[in-house]
Amino acid sequence: MLWFLANYFVAACLEHTTVASSTILTSTSSIFTLLLGCAVGVEIFTLRKLFGVLASLLGVVLISSVDLFGDNDDGRGLFPHKSARQVALGDAMALLSAVLYGVYAVLMKKRIGDERRISMPVFFGLVGLFNLLLLWPGFLILHYTGIEPFELPPSSRVTTIILVR
Repeated sequence: MLWFLANYFVAACLEHTTVASSTILTSTSSIFTLLLGCAVGVEIFTLRKLFGVLASLLGVVLISSVDLFGDNDDGRGLFPHKSARQVALGDAMALLSAVLYGVYAVLMKKRIGDERRISMPVFFGLVGLFNLLLLWPGFLILHYTGIEPFELPPSSRVTTIILVR
């Protein structure tokens, strides 16, 4: 569920913020993984890791401040102008995604211990299978309430690309 929610929020934030901000903010999951990992004893805290975390946080602050307070719309491409409130919501969703992924990574490391004990392809295959089996009712609810309507690809060419991949 944590993995699904982390991925949901990173996709949902793109309605409100730029891809650049989303990418930068979700890349902070390593910060939360380190902090939570140290708190529960699966990571060892070092000054080198602290400086890495601080440098990453500084980058997040700089990127987010450009989105929130930048008056120049040049170079925005097709991304429409959003209010500071909308961008802040998108950035918060991306950050929530990073936190959830950090919690997920720490819980998995705590439960598994040594990663050599499991087969990663089988593990992620099972994650996908459980998401499919347990979350399909949410698909129907989102579609029929109109919150997130399902649409088929716009052309047979796109459908072919999806099926071949």
